[in-house]
Amino acid sequence: MFRESQKFLDLDMMCQAILDAGDRDLLSEAVRCYQIGSHRAAIILCWVATADCLRRRINVLAGEGDSLAKQAQDELSTVDGQACYEENLISATRKCEFIDDYEARALRFARDTRSQCAHPTGVIPSAEAVRHILYICVETVLARRGYRGMAFIRNVVTVQFDDRHFLPSEVRATEHCREILGRVPTRLWPHFVRAAALERPGPNSEIWQKNALAFFRVLLAEADDLTAQHIAPLFQGFEQNDPDFFAILVGIDLRAARFWNTQKRAQAQARLVAASAARMTSELVHSWATICVADGIDEADKALLRQRLGAISRFLPNEEVFIETLRGDLTDLIMEMLADDSTATQVLLAFGHLLSTRLFDVYSNSLQGIVATIVERFPQDQRYRTIMEGVARWTTTMLVMLLQSTELLLDQCSDENPDDVVLALEAARELARRAPNKMPDAFPNAVNRVMQKESHPEWSDVESIIGATLGQQLRLLLQQEEGMFPDIDRALASQWNDRYDNVDYLSVPNDTSSGVTW
Repeated sequence: MFRESQKFLDLDMMCQAILDAGDRDLLSEAVRCYQIGSHRAAIILCWVATADCLRRRINVLAGEGDSLAKQAQDELSTVDGQACYEENLISATRKCEFIDDYEARALRFARDTRSQCAHPTGVIPSAEAVRHILYICVETVLARRGYRGMAFIRNVVTVQFDDRHFLPSEVRATEHCREILGRVPTRLWPHFVRAAALERPGPNSEIWQKNALAFFRVLLAEADDLTAQHIAPLFQGFEQNDPDFFAILVGIDLRAARFWNTQKRAQAQARLVAASAARMTSELVHSWATICVADGIDEADKALLRQRLGAISRFLPNEEVFIETLRGDLTDLIMEMLADDSTATQVLLAFGHLLSTRLFDVYSNSLQGIVATIVERFPQDQRYRTIMEGVARWTTTMLVMLLQSTELLLDQCSDENPDDVVLALEAARELARRAPNKMPDAFPNAVNRVMQKESHPEWSDVESIIGATLGQQLRLLLQQEEGMFPDIDRALASQWNDRYDNVDYLSVPNDTSSGVTW
């Protein structure tokens, strides 16, 4: 008895999920028939509600001007009342994309079962069969929102885009846009752009533009090449009234070279560069970067980077294709900018966002020069020192290059700033954890030469603060990363530390202000 009552409760909850009140009443009546054992009546009532719901949805879509729905409506009207009506209804529903092929077969099974129950066939369906039919009809039709047509599309672009809460969050933005697209047949997707350009050609509010760009970006990303080819040209409806918005739309998808000719891309790129002088947004940077992927970086783009790289860099970590395609040009330009005091500041601002990206994770002469510049300048310039103190965030390739220049790095260290020597050990520790097989010989060789007094012999003096710092941190490194540095002479390291063990005033305090833990 308990299990049967749970079944009834389950069906009651299923009824509550039905969207239309009339359909809900009919299915509730079907459930009551099931509960008293009138199984044939339950199936007949369930199918009546389902067929009527399908008919209404076709009529609603036809009323919104959908051509396929209008055609289906006309064809159904010619067979209304005939035996073939319900088969035509299921076929028309499939053509209008309310259901897929599997769901069409499931509805035909429900229809055939209803026919057996409505005629003197002697068929009496089991309780399990009734429940199966109820679930098919509810989940496939009655509890599902119907696909929407032009009225829905116009509401999205003229009302919902104006809502600052249209996108629930950055994390769910793409999912939310996909949900909207899922309620409209693919063949109608171009109408989102057509309706927006017709109803709101611009200029529009910042909120509207932000929502529209997020939605159109997902729209193109979800569209196959053929559908996208129909969508992209419709963006030209914004060109006259809002050329800046149109320029962003040109670069909104990585297939820009397929959708737009060279002239249109060049015009959009020039307008994006000009717009960047006044503001910098993720949408603007994305579109500019996309066009650069197609056409490369010209002098105007380089001028923009020289002036605004610090601001642009906030958004570049998300532009992986841009970084991969133009890495050589970008690192060459950055090296050039570092050599000029008037542009070096932009690079230093950008490093905070870019040092961990793939931009700096492939060997090149320019990247080697960037690392050498940082090493040479950090003792005198606090901006470069900040970059060095964040060495744990550097890419693996940069760490390798830094440790290949261990001798140069040690040459920058002195008793005035003894903690600088720890930066080399911190870089080695990080590389050992990530990729120990890439540890360059230059690091252990340079450390051994210091302990052998072949390099910086003054550090071996018992009064050398930097010598004590090196010894203490080297001992800690070898203890923590045991086995990672077989080429460092352990015996020499032990002897090096012995001379400082009883020198109390050389003890090094704990200091985490620079990100380095003693």
